[in-house]
Amino acid sequence: MPQREHAKKSFDSAIKGLANPKHISDLQDRKSSIVLARFIRRTLQQFHLGQVEFYDVVHEVYVRGTKLIASGEDIKNPGAWTRVTAYNVIREMSRKQQKEQANSELIESQVAPDNCEETKEIELNILKQSLQDLSEKDRQILELRFFQNLTWKQVVTHLASSEEILTEATARQRGNRAVRRLKKLFLSIKTNKLSA
Repeated sequence: MPQREHAKKSFDSAIKGLANPKHISDLQDRKSSIVLARFIRRTLQQFHLGQVEFYDVVHEVYVRGTKLIASGEDIKNPGAWTRVTAYNVIREMSRKQQKEQANSELIESQVAPDNCEETKEIELNILKQSLQDLSEKDRQILELRFFQNLTWKQVVTHLASSEEILTEATARQRGNRAVRRLKKLFLSIKTNKLSA
């Protein structure tokens, strides 16, 4: 068996064991898979990623490992490599979540920068107008992500039901662009109203 095929088979076996340790006949390998699965779940909790599923992390690790092997690299110790890569994936997910939360807080701070009820009312109307001025697609993705509080995975699933197929990364990029456009519209309308 060529080396790349052997590396791929070894890596696939490690990932399958991670997803379902009961199918591993070797007791030591089974224990290692169980420990690794617990590590991933614990790390998700430590990074406060309760909405991210264990299998999302495993899937991303598998995609990265497969690409690495396809490029000619060898994963000598699939268990150790998976542990490090899973940690990095979770850290990246945490950073993205923090960025999305900051964007959401920015929208909220634009709507209610102080305690004046009249100002809040005016800015809420400006936000509503800004949302109406966005394209249908921008409005839809902001509605799903920020108002219905869906995860990006859920957003993609929802859009797929209306026959719009996106990857999670594409949906996230579209959402970030929509937030930037909304902010720009909001500030433009607010400036025009204040100067009028």
